[in-house]
Amino acid sequence: MTSGADTVTTSRRTTGAVKSAKMAPVSAFEIRHLGPDEKDLLVTATLGNLNWREGRFSRFDVLDNPTFAHYTRLVPDRGDFGLVAERDSRPVGVGWALFTSADEPGYGYVDSHTPEFSVWVADDARGLGIGRALTIRVLAVATRRAIPVSLSVEEGNTRASKLYKSLGFTSVPGCADDGVMIWHPRDHTRNNKKGPA
Repeated sequence: MTSGADTVTTSRRTTGAVKSAKMAPVSAFEIRHLGPDEKDLLVTATLGNLNWREGRFSRFDVLDNPTFAHYTRLVPDRGDFGLVAERDSRPVGVGWALFTSADEPGYGYVDSHTPEFSVWVADDARGLGIGRALTIRVLAVATRRAIPVSLSVEEGNTRASKLYKSLGFTSVPGCADDGVMIWHPRDHTRNNKKGPA
């Protein structure tokens, strides 16, 4: 295990023959800090998020469109932070929170004191709890920093919406039609106990 990484074992319900154990491990992954030099990973993640339903955009679009491109820049000096999930030393997911401004807002922008959270999981690693694990650990960092976190969910992405609601995100008044949600640490410390800071 690399320094500063957590190993997480995920489980799925068993069926049929194994009745004595309700859950059986199926996969393990490590979670580590996201570095500011990992722009290519954030381009891949942003493209995956934009194309969650279908291939609407290209890597060129992500880099060329300022509305998309700012999701690919992690700037720790302004307070940005993120985590990467790896399986067999390969990134399979990333969760990151960026502070943006009213001059360059993201889709989930609330204010300049609230970072906007994004999470992405590779197609071949979905359903293993990686997205939930990354989200919980990013929220743990937010709890330690005593900051809220916002995000946006595109209409029709019910799987993501259910995940966020289950972790305590609520719709932002006046922005619900845009899918903007917010999470406040004071209300949800029970969900966020461990993980890299």
